Amino acid sequence: MNMRMRMDMRSYRRISATLCGALAVALGAARPSHLAAAEGGAATANERTEKKELRIPRVSKPWKDALRLVGDGKTLCSDFALIQDKVGQWHCIGTFGKDGNGVGNGYAESDGYLMYYCADALKARTSDDLLHWSDPVTVLRDSTGSPHGYAESPQVIYRDGYYYLWTSGIDYSHAHLFISENPFNFGDAVANSIEETPGHAPEVVSDHGIDYMACSMVSSVPSATSAAHDLDGILIQPLRWDKPDPGMAERVWHSPQGNPVAAVTASAPPQSAGAPSAPGGFKYFVGIVGNPSVPDISWSDEQLEQIKGLGVNMVQLSIAWGGKPANEVLNLEDLDKEQREKFAFRIKQAHKHGLKTIAQFGIPKAFGFSRPACILDPAVRTKCAEMLADFMTSFPEVDDVLVYTFDQGAWLCSEFGPCPRCSGIPLDERVPDFLNLLNETMRKCRPNTRLWWKPWELSRGQVVMILDKVQSANFGLVLNPSTSNEVYPFNDRSFKSDLGVKRFVQLAKERGIPVLGEFDHTFYKPLYLMEDFSPRLIYGELAGWKEMDGVVGVKEYYGFAPSTFSVNAAMLKAWMKSPDAPLDTLLREIAEPYGPNVAALMIQAWEYVAQHVEAYPWDVTYLIGPLGLDRPWDGSHGWQPVDIPNATWDTPIWKANRRGNFMLTQDQQAHPWLFEDTGLRLEDSAALGFKAVGFFDQALAAGGGKTADIRTQREIVCKTARSLRAKSLHFLETLAAQDARAVQNNENQFAIVTKRLEALLKKDVENQGGQAAVAQKLAEFQRDPKAWVDANLNPRDYKPTPLGGDYESRATLDWSKWLPAEK
Repeated sequence: MNMRMRMDMRSYRRISATLCGALAVALGAARPSHLAAAEGGAATANERTEKKELRIPRVSKPWKDALRLVGDGKTLCSDFALIQDKVGQWHCIGTFGKDGNGVGNGYAESDGYLMYYCADALKARTSDDLLHWSDPVTVLRDSTGSPHGYAESPQVIYRDGYYYLWTSGIDYSHAHLFISENPFNFGDAVANSIEETPGHAPEVVSDHGIDYMACSMVSSVPSATSAAHDLDGILIQPLRWDKPDPGMAERVWHSPQGNPVAAVTASAPPQSAGAPSAPGGFKYFVGIVGNPSVPDISWSDEQLEQIKGLGVNMVQLSIAWGGKPANEVLNLEDLDKEQREKFAFRIKQAHKHGLKTIAQFGIPKAFGFSRPACILDPAVRTKCAEMLADFMTSFPEVDDVLVYTFDQGAWLCSEFGPCPRCSGIPLDERVPDFLNLLNETMRKCRPNTRLWWKPWELSRGQVVMILDKVQSANFGLVLNPSTSNEVYPFNDRSFKSDLGVKRFVQLAKERGIPVLGEFDHTFYKPLYLMEDFSPRLIYGELAGWKEMDGVVGVKEYYGFAPSTFSVNAAMLKAWMKSPDAPLDTLLREIAEPYGPNVAALMIQAWEYVAQHVEAYPWDVTYLIGPLGLDRPWDGSHGWQPVDIPNATWDTPIWKANRRGNFMLTQDQQAHPWLFEDTGLRLEDSAALGFKAVGFFDQALAAGGGKTADIRTQREIVCKTARSLRAKSLHFLETLAAQDARAVQNNENQFAIVTKRLEALLKKDVENQGGQAAVAQKLAEFQRDPKAWVDANLNPRDYKPTPLGGDYESRATLDWSKWLPAEK
């Protein structure tokens, strides 16, 4: 019979060897001394895996639609094996061609092996050294008497407390699935068969968190004879993990003493030495060292250990931000000699600390908003492929690459524009082929590397179409928490309710494309006044991604500035260690260092800070800074009518879905009710911030640990609340002043309105701490209200200053909505 040997070449990890379908699995210290005892459940493990909900692995499409990995579709390709070596490269070895008799083999170090093979029945043996093997034991009873009927090309993997066995028999129309809690007993071949599927000699492997099944010589329809098949070659496609059909769970073989061996699962990803293992249950936790506001980061041992301590196991090699802070690399063209030396140092540092690496680039680099680099231009395509190939060969230690194709130095031609190649051709017909070109370029250089794509600036519909067309092999998707707004994840359209995000994840899962979900733990610290004192929001972001099946990791959006970590980072670290722990448990854990008299007060303060963040009017405009988050901290404001800066860009998302996220995008005027809504919500946010300040004050008065930290949190939240209240008062005073002007000929109405305006001015004096300028404004108003409203906040004396650029504007109040009151 044909001989098939499969070995995983990573030291001390799972290996498997197949001899005409024999499978060897590393048992580690938990291996049994002999199989007779193991059959009765005597073999125990150092650590048992908790059994989870039963799932049924199934291929995601008909085999005729699968990717042909080897072969031309005509020539026979027989026994084969898929192997991942110690540097992560995949190999397909075995016998190929009708007369082939090649044997692939390998070697791995470990301390115990379990081998499945077929003889007169399905057997298993154990070994310490791959040379001396125990006596065999039958692991699948076949009461039918059919020789080899259930004992051809076995494959066994371990997942969530269950062992999954596929065996083909010699009828290429059928592969049988069996599930057991015991790796040495899968029950009866008929009574315990879970289901039959097309395929022969299944091989199951996992790469970047996605499970794949490969088969050879498949009969996609019931075959006329036992060896008849209509699909030659070796085919591969993603696996799904479905809920069991009725009756399937009853056919699982249950060990008398539960799971006897905690085997190493076939889908367990290799880890770099010293890297955090499965942070939060994710395969990836990608961090950025430094951020656009704090870009001058040295990548020192201390800084890398700090972010590693949060659970990060992969680092992005540059900040990759549009403004290129600290001259960080943004596009492939930026990799000059100095930047290459920087990358080489950072890669070395990352590996020193057991961290994987990912490089992010905008591609293709545009010549400006109006001069994109056309991805249908052969010269541009060649240049991009050559630069990417040069990067892959120059930095072979880089694990993955993340690209975006629109925004921040990268721009794409519009189908409605003048480009002679792209005119009339939608983006979803151009982008998939370009992404495939990049992916294929990377795979030629290093087959195990994954291309991640972030669909910045493309509309929901375009992303759906692109995901449906792009090649899924070695491809991944990086998503913001909102399809309509990548920046502020705390508004009404966050991913907890964003159907677009859920649709992208669902489609990616169906296509076998892993997803990374982005989150922000600092709120652009220290760019804006709001800072990281709201751990509940961090819990919600991470838990939200965790709930989505198909999300294999998370990525920090803005970046980490080591040495400035606060309670949000503490929650991040605690959640990554215990993602299934209740919120209250983790809050108590991060509050404990403040002392028993203070912990409960701090938790209450953080809750009000979280509410304060959530109440902020994130959806009014993209330009949030002027809405109280940039300056001034003393609560002062101007005395001209308020306006709202807003912005839009000529990208699909801005001209489509993002218009549903921001109330103002390219507006020159807006209804007074929108201004009123903004002012009232700013006050709501400010009031919640001041409630948090009250609990910080109680915590300081109670005494305990970390008083300097408490005082810092208190002062920043207080400044933010004061600034938001100042902006709210500017909005509401502008409206009240115009109300007063509109009714100044009606004494009764004027008295009502001026009473409201006076209350706002008194609140303004209080918010500004009695500053002389605002106190004088109040005194002038009380002396002569009509003269005051004529001289202050009057549109007659206000001409808004244009904002820089063609994509930003100022929305003023639509004063035509006010009509003078009737006498």
